[in-house]
Amino acid sequence: MKMRIFSFETELCFTDDFVDVIQVENHKLFGNLVNSIYKMSNGVEEGIQEQIVLEEDGKTLNFSKETMFIMDFMKFDFNQRKIQNALYRYVEEVYNLEYERFDSFQTSFYNLNLDMFDILVELPFEYECKENIEVQDYLKMIGLKIKQHGEQTVLERLLLIMDVIHYFRLARILFLANVKTFLENEELIELYKYSKYKKITLILLESGSEIEPINYERILFIDSDYDEILLYNN
Repeated sequence: MKMRIFSFETELCFTDDFVDVIQVENHKLFGNLVNSIYKMSNGVEEGIQEQIVLEEDGKTLNFSKETMFIMDFMKFDFNQRKIQNALYRYVEEVYNLEYERFDSFQTSFYNLNLDMFDILVELPFEYECKENIEVQDYLKMIGLKIKQHGEQTVLERLLLIMDVIHYFRLARILFLANVKTFLENEELIELYKYSKYKKITLILLESGSEIEPINYERILFIDSDYDEILLYNN
C-alpha cells in the first residue's frame, strides 16, 4: 500500500520495517495537511486543501474506510457510535456462530419471562411480550461499553486505542497528530513496535524543524522552502 499527497513529490510506500512520520516545518502547510486528513478520514469531501490518495495493487482505496485520524487522543471517546456498534457486532457474531451459547441465551430470557408472568398471575389481565430478544437489544439494555480509566498514561491510552482498532477491524491506517509532544523516545519506540504487532499502519503528523529519526522511524521532512527530505534510522 502507498499514499500520495498531490502537493508532495515523495510517495510513501508503507513497509513493516518503519513507522512513517510526516514532519512539516511550515505551520500553514501542516494545518492544511492535518485538516485534509481529518476530513477525508471522516468522509467529508468539501474544503480539502491537500488531495491525498491511498493505492494498493494499482487500485485506489476508499480513504475513510481504510483510515482513522485522531487529533486529541486524550479525549478519545472509546464509546463513540462506530466503536459501540463494532463491540455489539463482535458479541453478536460469537452468539451467531455458537448455537449452544445462543440457545442458552434465549433460554435465560425465556426463564426471566416465566418469572415475570409468575409475579403477574394474581392480576386479572392478559399479557404478552417478546418470546425472544435480539443480542444487540440486550447489550443496549445492559449498557455494555468499554471502561475508560482516567489514570491512564498517554502511552497506555494510545495502546488501548490500537487494541480497539485491531480487534474491531476499524481501520488499517491510524493517523496521530503531535504525539511526539507527549512521549519520550523510549515510549515512541514501544508505540511503534506495538503498531507492528497489531498490524496497524501508523503515521505520525508532526510540526517543527528537522530532527534525527529514532529506531523504527522513517521521516518525510518538508522544510520551510517546501523541499522534501526522507530520513531513515539505519
